[in-house]
This record gives sequence, structure tokens and C-alpha cells, in this order.
Amino acid sequence: MVKLSYQQASDLGVTFATGIRDVIRYTTDEANLATNARLPLIRFLRPSPVRAFKSMWAALLQATAVWVVCQEVPEYRTNDKLVKKTLFQLDSTLEMLLPNVFKQLTPEQLERYEQARKKLIYTAMQPDCLKNDLAEKFLILLHGEGSDRIKPKNELATLKQVTMAASVFQSLFEIELGINKKKDKTEEKK
Repeated sequence: MVKLSYQQASDLGVTFATGIRDVIRYTTDEANLATNARLPLIRFLRPSPVRAFKSMWAALLQATAVWVVCQEVPEYRTNDKLVKKTLFQLDSTLEMLLPNVFKQLTPEQLERYEQARKKLIYTAMQPDCLKNDLAEKFLILLHGEGSDRIKPKNELATLKQVTMAASVFQSLFEIELGINKKKDKTEEKK
């Protein structure tokens, strides 16, 4: 069982923010297709919808990172100080790492991002939350309840994106805390 200190919770926020920056940088096109976001083909002519999507994608990735910590450290859900440390570092570092996204959002886009982030993180912190719950909630927040843009294939493709992101955050979590699960398994066999 892993126990987190306040410093480790804070460090995880910074580590996850760098991971989110890289995931956004390399998977926005895949995420666009998976979620049926329909971003413009020539993005430099209409950057606003792209920035808005990246901010929403960042909200989902933050929730996914929090979900990973909750899976590894169940008492994390009940320790508000640990959660606040992680989220403060995560949010402030992410805004610094992605200024071309967050500093150029319209007030409406920024408000939508903040609301989506809160709702997704709340969902991620529920004891019975699964990755599928995050994917479904994200699609609803992105397109609206009952939208015809939410199809079973998009739900499955979004779940795949969440699963891949969760594996990235799982690795970052283990690296940050110095956990070597392979070594632990071989010691258990002895």
C-alpha cells in the first residue's frame, strides 16, 4: 500500500502536468477523431475551436491522472489537503506549460473548461468510478446530453484514449514515487 506525503502529492501535480502537455501535443488529432469533435482541417485559420478542445481534453486528462492516484492510494479521496496540493500544482503548471491554449481562451471557453474540470475530477474521485465513466462524462460535457455526435464507436474510441492516458499517468506515478512493480512481484514470488 502506497502512502503519499504532502510533498509527493505536490510533486505529482507537476509531473502529471508535464505528462498532460505531452499527451495533448501528440494525441490531439487522435482525440479529435475519437470524440467526434470535428476540429477544423486548417487549424491556423480557426485556432479558437482547437484551443477550446485542447482545454477540454486537458480537463479529461487531469481527471484521469487523479483517477490513477485514487486507484493506487484509496485514502487520497478523503484527504482534501493532498488533493488540493496535487490539483493546485497540476493546474498552475499546466497553465504555464500550455500558454498558447489557456491564455488565449475566451471567458466562455475558460468557464466551460473550469466547469468540465470540476465535474470530471469529481467523477474521478468517486470510489466506484471506472475509466468508462470518465469517457462518457467527457463526451456529454463536450457535445451535450443526448447529442447525435455521441455514438457507440466514439464512446469506445474515447475509452481507448482514456485507457492509454491512464497507463501514461500510472507510469509517471510509479516513477515519481520510486515504485518498481516488477521488482515487487519477483520479491513476492521468493
